[in-house]
Amino acid sequence: MKELILALPSIFLIGTSNLILKSRLNYLNQKDLNIFSDKFFNFLFDPYIFAGGIALSLSIIWWLKIINQVRLGIIYPLIHGGTILLTLICSIIFLRESITQSQITGVIFIVVGIVLLIKQ
Repeated sequence: MKELILALPSIFLIGTSNLILKSRLNYLNQKDLNIFSDKFFNFLFDPYIFAGGIALSLSIIWWLKIINQVRLGIIYPLIHGGTILLTLICSIIFLRESITQSQITGVIFIVVGIVLLIKQ
């Protein structure tokens, strides 16, 4: 259970970053502004892109803080599985993306895996 609690900030930060970056990239691409455009610095210093980068950076800092306190074989799959779940749920709700039957099956496996990991 300790690993799950310590994984939550990383899950939230990475999932939020994914949502912010995807949403903003959709918007910027409509305006023909991307990382490979001649307006690279406008893209890089876009406040939403920058915020997404900050969220990822904070997740790395959190990772460095907790890595010595947890079992790596538990925390790593928890963070990545949780991030997949959060990103998928947020993309359905906020980005109106669709979900397939195979994705639903994958989510079920991820949830079962997380439950098995945190059981003592």
